[in-house]
Amino acid sequence: MSKQLKVFILSLFGLLAIGAAIALLFFQNEKFEIKKSIPEVGVASAAQDTKAFPVPETATSDLKYNSWYVIKLGNIPIGLVVVGVENQSTGYPLNYTVQFVSRIGSSPLLSVLKGDLTVDESRNYKLQQSLLSNTENGSFKEIQNLWRQEKDGVLQLAKDSGASLLGIIPASLTRAKNKIQLDETSNLFYFSPKETSSKVNKVFIPFIGSFFNLQDVEPKYDDDGFLNFGKIVFEGGAELSFTRITKSKYNDLTKTIAETLIDFGWFSSLTSLKTEFETLKKSLDSCAGRTSSLNSRMIRYLPQSSYLSYRRIINMSHFCLSLNREINQKDQEPFNQKLNIISNSVKALLKENAQELPYFLAYSPDTILYYNDTISFLWPRITSLISQTALNELENNFELDRSRKSLVGIQLNITNLQPRAVVRAQIKLIDSSLNFIIESAKNPNMSLASLTDVPANIEKPLGTFYLNGQSFAKKMDINFDSMCKINNGKIGIDLGDAPQFAINSDSVRGVWDIQTRIEIARQFTIKSTISKNCSHIYFRVPLNIEKAFSKELEQFKSETLGSENELLLSNNVQKKLWILPGKYRLVVTSLVTGSVMSAQEFSVSSGINTNVTAKIN
Repeated sequence: MSKQLKVFILSLFGLLAIGAAIALLFFQNEKFEIKKSIPEVGVASAAQDTKAFPVPETATSDLKYNSWYVIKLGNIPIGLVVVGVENQSTGYPLNYTVQFVSRIGSSPLLSVLKGDLTVDESRNYKLQQSLLSNTENGSFKEIQNLWRQEKDGVLQLAKDSGASLLGIIPASLTRAKNKIQLDETSNLFYFSPKETSSKVNKVFIPFIGSFFNLQDVEPKYDDDGFLNFGKIVFEGGAELSFTRITKSKYNDLTKTIAETLIDFGWFSSLTSLKTEFETLKKSLDSCAGRTSSLNSRMIRYLPQSSYLSYRRIINMSHFCLSLNREINQKDQEPFNQKLNIISNSVKALLKENAQELPYFLAYSPDTILYYNDTISFLWPRITSLISQTALNELENNFELDRSRKSLVGIQLNITNLQPRAVVRAQIKLIDSSLNFIIESAKNPNMSLASLTDVPANIEKPLGTFYLNGQSFAKKMDINFDSMCKINNGKIGIDLGDAPQFAINSDSVRGVWDIQTRIEIARQFTIKSTISKNCSHIYFRVPLNIEKAFSKELEQFKSETLGSENELLLSNNVQKKLWILPGKYRLVVTSLVTGSVMSAQEFSVSSGINTNVTAKIN
C-alpha cells in the first residue's frame, strides 16, 4: 500500500471519528434544544399558562364507530372533535364532542360542545346540544339547545339558549340556511352514507344547527362514510378546517393544543381585508394626531417629565406614522405585502425596551400572533385595537401626572466632592396623603352590599364605598370625584369570587379569573388616582389572590406613580422630576464604592414647585 493511500485512509477514519463524536454529543445532550422560529415576546403571565388551563379530555363516543378530528385556524390547532355513529348505513344515531381552546383577553377558556342526533321509526328527528365553558376558576353555567323535525316537516329550533358554535365563536354565517328538511338530499357534516351520496346537494352541520350548500363546505369523505376534510367559512374570510386524524394523534394534541391560544373575538367579527385596512389607516391617523397632541400637552403642562414618559409617546408616534406611510405607499400592492409590513412594524416596535412602551402593548398576549404567518388576516384588526388601547393608557397616565404630581428640583451640595461629580441617589416615598389599602376578605365571595350601579349625581352616601368589580368592568365611566367627595375621600373595589361571566370592554377583556381581576384593579387604580377627591383607595380581595395583587400594586406605585426613583445626580447641579406630594427618604451612595454618603428626609407639597437641597459634609 502506498504512503499516500495510507495517509488518505487514516484521514478518512479521523473525519468519521469526529463526526461520530459530534453526533453523540448532539443526541445525548439532554439540554440541547432547537431554537424555535417564534422569538420570546412580552406576554402577560396568565395569558398562555397551560398549567392553569383546563386540559381537553381524551374523549370517545359510546357509539359503535368513532372518528377523530382536529380543527385549525390557518395552521394553528384550536379544537378537537370525536364523532360516533351507530349505523353506517344510515348515519344515525350520531353524537359528538367538540372541544375548543381559546382565550378572552388573557383568560384561557375550554369550551365543550356536545350533541346527540337521533331519528325514530316515524322519521322524527331530534338534536340535543349542550355547551359548557371552563376556566381556571370555574365554569360558566351549562346551556342547552334543542332542534326537532316532525315527519314531513322541517328542522326547527325548539329551544335556544345559545348552545352552538356561534356561542363560542360569535361570527356571522351569511351562507347558513335554516328551517329546511333533513332528508336523503342532506349530508351530515361528519358522516355521509354511500347509499345517499349521489342525491346529496346540501350539508347539515349539527353543532351550528344550519344547512349549507355542498360547495360552501367542500366536504370529502372516506370509504367508511366519515368526513376526511371539510371547512366552514365565516363572513370576512376566516376559515375553520376539519381534518380527520388518528386516535393517538388526537390524544397527543390534547396535551399540546393550548400552547397558542387565540382570542376568537379577533377573527369572528372580521369584514373584508379591504375594509380592515381602511379601519387600520383611520386608527393610525387617529394615533398620530393623539400622540402629537399628548406630546404638546406634556411640554406645556408637565415640562421636564421623565425620559420614559416621553419615550413611550415617541415610540407610539413613530410606529403609527411610519406604518401608515408604508401602507399608503403600497396601497396598490397585494394584501400579502401589506400584511407583512404590519407584522414587521409591530415586531420592530416590540424590540424596544418594555419600559419604553405602554404597559398594555408590552405585555399584551396578542403580540405573539404577529409571529405566525398563517393568521396574518388578523393583523390589521389587532394592530388597530392594540394601538388605541395603548394610547388610552398613555392619556390616562398623563392626566394622573397632571392632577397629582408636583415638580421638584433636587440638588446635592457635597463638600468634599468636585462640582459635577456624579453619585447615585435613591428617592423613596415613605408617607403620602394618597393611600392604597388592601383588605383581605374573610369571605372570598363578593359582598352582596357592593354597589352594582352608581348614580351620575351622588347627593348622599350610598351605604358603602365599595364598587362591585364585575359591574365596574362593564361600566368604568363613573363619577369618581362625587363618589370620593361624599365618602370623605374613600372609594373601593370588591374583587371577590363571583359567578363566571365574560368581560368585553375597551380596556379589559377576559373572564373573572386572577389575571383579569388584576387588570380591572389597574384600571380602577388609575381612574381613582386621577381624581383629586380620592385619597383612600381600597381593594377587597380574597386571600388566594392577595399576594399577586400586592405585587401588581407595588409595580403600579413604582412605575406609574413614581414612589421609588433611582437617579444619577451631579454635585451642585439641580435635577427636576415629577413626583407625588408626600414625605420622602433620600439616600445618596458612591458610584465607586457603593457606600452610603448621606440619608435624609424631605417633604413635597401639593400644587407648587419644591426645591430640595441636600447638604452633605
